[in-house]
Amino acid sequence: MIEMAGETARLRERLFDDFSSRLARFTGEAVGPFVCPICLERFTRDVLAATPPELTLAHVIPESLGGRFCTLACALCNNEIGSDLEAFLLERYRAEDAFNGVGTIAGRMEFEFGSVGVELQAAPPGEPWTVLVIEKQTNPTVLERLNDSIDAPADGGLAQVASKIIPRFRNQPSRVSAALYQSAYLLMFAYFGYDFVFDDRYRKLREQILKPDEEILPATFDVPPEAWADAMISCSQPHAVMFVKEPTSFIMPIFRLRPKSGRERVVGVPLPGLDDTAWPNSGPRGKVKGVLVRFRIERDDGARPSFRELWEQAKRMP
Repeated sequence: MIEMAGETARLRERLFDDFSSRLARFTGEAVGPFVCPICLERFTRDVLAATPPELTLAHVIPESLGGRFCTLACALCNNEIGSDLEAFLLERYRAEDAFNGVGTIAGRMEFEFGSVGVELQAAPPGEPWTVLVIEKQTNPTVLERLNDSIDAPADGGLAQVASKIIPRFRNQPSRVSAALYQSAYLLMFAYFGYDFVFDDRYRKLREQILKPDEEILPATFDVPPEAWADAMISCSQPHAVMFVKEPTSFIMPIFRLRPKSGRERVVGVPLPGLDDTAWPNSGPRGKVKGVLVRFRIERDDGARPSFRELWEQAKRMP
C-alpha cells in the first residue's frame, strides 16, 4: 500500500508539472499553477502535499468500466461530481446487460402477501428468466409465505404464484449522458490540454458536466462499426480522437468501455470542429475521411502537435 501511495503521488506530480508547463505555453506566463479542467480553479504546486489531497487522479474512462488512463482534476470535481456521474453510467450499462442476458440486476418481486429482494437475469423470448431471492433483503415472514406457496402444488401438479417483477436501477438519462460527455472532455484535456479547455466553443461541454440534470447538449452518441472499433480501438489502445474532414467536419473522442462481467462498448462523442460553433447531433455516416490521433507522452523538447495543427492536417487530406 505504501508503494502504491508513492506511485500515485509521483504520478500526480508528473501530471501537475506537465499541465502547468502546457498552461504556461498557452498563456505565455511563467510555469507555475495547474488549472482544474472542469471548474477552472487554479492550484499551486504546494497543494500536492495536502491531506486529504486537493488534486486527485481522474480516470478518463471510469475505473469501474475498465479505465486506467488518468489525468488530473481537483478533488471536488473528481470525487463529488465525477464519481456520481460514473455510478449512473455503470448502473445503466449493468441494467442493459441484464436485460440482454448478461449479468444480473437488482429488483423486487411483489406477491399478494409482500415482496422479496431478488437478482434478475433476462432470457430470450419464450425462455424463463433467472431469479435469485436475496434473503437479507426480504422479510422472513414474507419469505416463509413464498416458500409455502411454492411447495403447495396446484391442480396441474406445479406451483403457481402470481408475481410482478420490478427491476431497480436509477434510470436518469441526463446523468448518463453527462458521464459520457465527462469522459470525452477529460480525454480531450489529456490529449490537448488548455488549447481545448479554454476554447469557448467547448464551454457547453463543461457546463453539461457541472449541470448534469439540465439538457444543455444533445444526448446523441455514436457507436462505430464493430470491425473498425476492434481494429482501431483495441483493449490495449482503448481511446483515440478523430479529426474528421468528410462526410462532415467535426471532432470525435472515442473510447472503449468494459464493465466487469459485462458487454464491451465503443462510444464516440461528436464535438464541433474548430471551424464550427454548432453542436453536431450525430457523428459520421458511411465512409469517413480524417485523422485518427492517439495519445503520446510529450517529448523532451515539449513538442506536441497543437490542437489547431491537427485540425488543419485533417482538412488538408486529399
